[in-house]
Amino acid sequence: MSLDEQFSKVATSVRNWKTTPSNDENLALYGVFIYFEDNAGVIVNNKGEMKGSGITGPVAKECADLWPRIPSNASSIA
Repeated sequence: MSLDEQFSKVATSVRNWKTTPSNDENLALYGVFIYFEDNAGVIVNNKGEMKGSGITGPVAKECADLWPRIPSNASSIA
């Protein structure tokens, strides 16, 4: 099992250094890409719920939309 597979099994990526389009609509209209200075993840249990209680730094909007507890604990949404 690769390191990426192990990471995705126990954690959710909330910030990626790799440049990715923010969503299909913004990419088509404006060519908008979002990137962060570093990578970050949140440790989750088998149900997909956060194990920790705090997130420092910004979180991608797509993660905030998928997991409601993540944005409530994050300092900002990007």
